[in-house]
Parts: sequence; structure tokens; C-alpha cells
Amino acid sequence: MFKKILVPLDGSSAAEAAIEMACSLARLVSGQIILVRCTVLQGNFGDPPGFPIPQEAIEAEVHYCETYLKDHAAQIREQGLVAEIQVLGSGDTASEIIAAAKDLSCQLIVLTSHGRSGMKHFLLGSVAEKICRSAPCPVMMVGPSSSLLRETKERLTRPRLANESLSRSEPA
Repeated sequence: MFKKILVPLDGSSAAEAAIEMACSLARLVSGQIILVRCTVLQGNFGDPPGFPIPQEAIEAEVHYCETYLKDHAAQIREQGLVAEIQVLGSGDTASEIIAAAKDLSCQLIVLTSHGRSGMKHFLLGSVAEKICRSAPCPVMMVGPSSSLLRETKERLTRPRLANESLSRSEPA
């Protein structure tokens, strides 16, 4: 269960908060983490839509994404976990992530939401929401500063007795 955990990143510290949760889960199930990032390809200001983007710009963006993902994968590997990377295309971000989860046979997607609401959410939509609705596997979504993230990390990393489970202890 959850042997392949996909973690989509966008370069923000909010998105990177998901790495810690994914590592805790991977440690529990001897799983592997797959870090992905979509390329962001934009033409020059004033270029008409559909104007070709220079090949050098495409290569530079792919290199930037690879370097970013490799740095995070190295930190995960230092913890004794298995980590892979994959740079995704520059299409619709949610669609790219959903396709990657399917193509890589991922069993869980762990991501954070930027928490946009109101007009920003209406105009920009929510990549996390789109992924939750269409993903081929379960999705764990946490806020970047969620108390659940901190609480779960504490529960997953503290020593336990052999007969103690991971479930929350209910008051008697």
C-alpha cells in the first residue's frame, strides 16, 4: 500500500511542505517517492499567443527543473529513502500531474494547497482541487502550515511500543 508516492512541486516552500509528509509515509511502508515538477514556458512579453519559444529557453527551463528536483531527491536519499524525479511538460499543471500519477502507477499523491480563496481561487482555479477530483489514486492534501502536518509528523517519528498502533488514542 502506498509504495509509490508522487509529490508534485512548484518551487514554493508551501509545496515543499509535502515532502516531509511523504517521507514519513514512505518510511513506514518502505515506499519510494517520485518528485515531479511542470516546466513553466513563457514567451517574451508582447509575443502573440502560440509564438514559438526558443529551444534554448526550453532547455534552460528543463535543466532548472531537473536541478531543483535533484537537490530535493538528494535530501530524501540522505534519509535512506528511494527518490526519483521527473520533469513534466508545460501543459495544464493538474492534467500533467494526473497523467504522471497514472503513467508511473503511483498509489498516492501527497501535495499541499496554497490556500487561495475568493477571487484568486475563482480566477486561477485550484490545481490541488483538480487533482483531487481526477487523480487515479488517493490524494493526501494538507495546508502548508497545517497542524495536521505537524501532528502527523510527531506521531510518525516518535518511538512506539511494540503493541502500540499509529491510530489516535481515544480518551476513555
